[in-house]
Amino acid sequence: MTSPSEGSAVAGDRSDDAPLAGERSVVACASILRWLEEEEDPQALDELWALANETRKDHVGDEVHLRGLIELSKHCVRACTYCGLRVGNRSIRT
Repeated sequence: MTSPSEGSAVAGDRSDDAPLAGERSVVACASILRWLEEEEDPQALDELWALANETRKDHVGDEVHLRGLIELSKHCVRACTYCGLRVGNRSIRT
């Protein structure tokens, strides 16, 4: 089994049919997912998890930081799509 990036335009030099910058993450993600689905060697997967863990430690460390928000009212002027209190949500009772 080859690595997720072998043979893809992401790993090599830019060619005329290579993906543009915005498309690279989609191509890389699809390539990685395909590799994970097809990989049967437990040692290769263990190496992947070890590398992922090392990368996580290098970038964010071992600490977990939680962030919370306390709403003091049901009134908001923002339109955050993930939030039930957003201005466009008309189902909130006042």
